[in-house]
Amino acid sequence: MKKLIEGFTLQLAQALKIGQSVDLVRPGSDIRNILITGMGASGIGANLVESLTFGRVPIPITVCKGYNIPQFVSPHTLFIACSYSGDTEETLAAVQKAMLKRAHIHLQHYFWRQSLLEPGQGI
Repeated sequence: MKKLIEGFTLQLAQALKIGQSVDLVRPGSDIRNILITGMGASGIGANLVESLTFGRVPIPITVCKGYNIPQFVSPHTLFIACSYSGDTEETLAAVQKAMLKRAHIHLQHYFWRQSLLEPGQGI
């Protein structure tokens, strides 16, 4: 744990570098809300994003930690699924439900289960 804490600033620098290199594609429909799902440490990251952006973005950002997703999820939702392993049961269930509602899905992961979507793939 001590090594992880000592390496935190390096992790943040790597995260910024990764974020700056991402080629984002604007969705075809207007995004009216953002839902971030994740369990454990992935969920903590979601809470961090929610807190840091509160009052700074014009649309609501909600965090979901579980199998179910809010009723408001729609084609106007940017759905961000976070999973270190890519195998988190609750996150996978939430992704499948978001797919049924035709949300715009982005997967944030370290390892992602190939059978669901390719790593880094957005829908």
